[in-house]
Amino acid sequence: MSRLIPIALLVLLPFANIVHAEGKGFGVGMVVGEPTGITAKKWLTGSTAIVAAGAYSFDSKEILRVQADYLLHNFKLLREIVPRAARSRLSVYYGIGARMKIKDLTSGKVFDDDVDLGIRFPVGLSYRFREAPVGAFVEFVPVLDVSPDTTWLWRSSFGVRYYFK
Repeated sequence: MSRLIPIALLVLLPFANIVHAEGKGFGVGMVVGEPTGITAKKWLTGSTAIVAAGAYSFDSKEILRVQADYLLHNFKLLREIVPRAARSRLSVYYGIGARMKIKDLTSGKVFDDDVDLGIRFPVGLSYRFREAPVGAFVEFVPVLDVSPDTTWLWRSSFGVRYYFK
């Protein structure tokens, strides 16, 4: 576990230069992958947002997953390799969040072996289209389950959101 801290710092170091850009509004959409379900995103500033999802997972026995993340976006990192038209709308993001997965909704028990709690560390790419109030994303998420057992999991997903003004 002590080796993970330096590795995490090396991974996050390039993202330290956060730049404000055109992140605004509230979006609702669909996330596909692990998990698959409904997602919502609320921009707090030009570079920070809160994302939540309620989803079904394809893991064995799992029925429902609820998760929320706090994200920081960097709109400057990919500037050199992305065409001029996409520069202000493409961002690399990372953050931290929590998730709860409920494996058996019929048990009537709360916070026993049928409920797992975990910490999420999402990293991804986000793009907001110029011509439509739509955004797309793809992400990779290491998850540290902390209850009932401590286990590292690796998740990935992609999705789209419609943004309201």
